[in-house]
Amino acid sequence: MNTYRFIMKQHKNFTLKETYNIKIAKKLLCSSNLDNMDKSKLKKYIENEIIAVDYINTIGRLKSKNISTSYDSCICQTYMSKEIKKHILKDVYQDVDMKNCHISIYIQLCKKYNLKSGLIKYFNEPHLIEKIKKDNNLTNDKYKELKCKILYGGDVSQYNIEL
Repeated sequence: MNTYRFIMKQHKNFTLKETYNIKIAKKLLCSSNLDNMDKSKLKKYIENEIIAVDYINTIGRLKSKNISTSYDSCICQTYMSKEIKKHILKDVYQDVDMKNCHISIYIQLCKKYNLKSGLIKYFNEPHLIEKIKKDNNLTNDKYKELKCKILYGGDVSQYNIEL
C-alpha cells in the first residue's frame, strides 16, 4: 500500500470552529487595499462570528465544507488570501511556520508507522536544496512547489534532479 494512503487512512473526518477578529474584518471591508473579490468573500465570511468547517479526508488532501453558512462554496480561512488572514487572525492565533513542513511531517509519520520514506527525505538536506534550486533556477517558492509535486505524485519530468 502507498505510504501516503496508509497514513491518510489513519485519520478520520473532523470539524473545526474558526474564530477571528470581527472588528478588524469589518474595517477591512472599508479598506481600499482589498480587491472586490476579497471584499465579497470577506463579507460572506463575517455573517457568522464563528465558522464551523468540516474537513473531509479524501485521497491527497483534506477538503473543507462550511456547515455554518448557506453558501455552496466553502468560505473558510483555508481559502482566504494571506492579506486578509494576517489582519483578522493576528490577535486570535499565533502563526507558526514549520520549515519543510510537508516533507518533515511525512518523514515523522513514516517513522511512527515504520514505513520507508524513500528518497524524499533527501529533499530536506541543505546542500541538496541549494543544488536543486541552482540547477533548475528555482526560487524558494518554486522549490516548495517542486517538493510537494514529488511528495504527492505530480509530474516533475521538466526538472533536473540528481540525488
